[in-house]
Amino acid sequence: MNIIIFTPEEIAADFTGAGLRVEITDSRRLDHIHKILKSSKGDSLRVGLLNGNMGEGSICEITAKKVLLDVDLNETPPTPSPITLLLALPRPLVIRRILADATSFGVKKIFLFHSERVEKSFWQSPVLKADSIAEQLIKGLEQGRDTGMPVVEKCRSFKRFLDNEVTELMSGDDAVEQAYIGQPGAVQRLPGQIVKPSLIAIGPEGGLLPGEVDGFLDKGFQAVNLGSRLLRVETAVSAVLGRLSIPV
Repeated sequence: MNIIIFTPEEIAADFTGAGLRVEITDSRRLDHIHKILKSSKGDSLRVGLLNGNMGEGSICEITAKKVLLDVDLNETPPTPSPITLLLALPRPLVIRRILADATSFGVKKIFLFHSERVEKSFWQSPVLKADSIAEQLIKGLEQGRDTGMPVVEKCRSFKRFLDNEVTELMSGDDAVEQAYIGQPGAVQRLPGQIVKPSLIAIGPEGGLLPGEVDGFLDKGFQAVNLGSRLLRVETAVSAVLGRLSIPV
């Protein structure tokens, strides 16, 4: 946890331009402040308002049940990643990690879509409930020292996903400038760092079916090779986002 994120509901007082007083009471953040940071009264912590600015919080009161912080938010959050991630719904055991990892890379929009090799039962998993998704996104923000909450869209029909969401992303005033789909055996290599709005599509374990790949190609995606080895989905996501995020 590289930043303590708080919500507007946790603002106990607003000193009208002279800072905020914030009250932290949940056990997860309290444990981190007490046991990991070993903080005490007067210490400063990195803090951020969810979907707002970041800054420093000085501890003015600390007990086992709450921490009060006097907060000055004078920093803007980091620039969002230009990448929109399109991800065939992974196994429930790994979706939590992928959401948190993608968020820590600065991704602000994630689409989870269905394909033939995605078990239909995956869509019933409690990890896809709104509160569970939000929990993982917050953990990713804390890791990446960011405050801008990503948006996660769930698309349970592959055809409607291509016809509606992908078509909209590829056209209109806010259209992306480039789109890639990871495909073993593709001739083109994944590029290095990108700065233009881009789509990255990654299939499920076992890969997308040929007809599904063709659907993406027909929409203007470029098939790219992610390397000579077959990777787990969570490994592929981190490898792709790392390559596209770091200057070469």
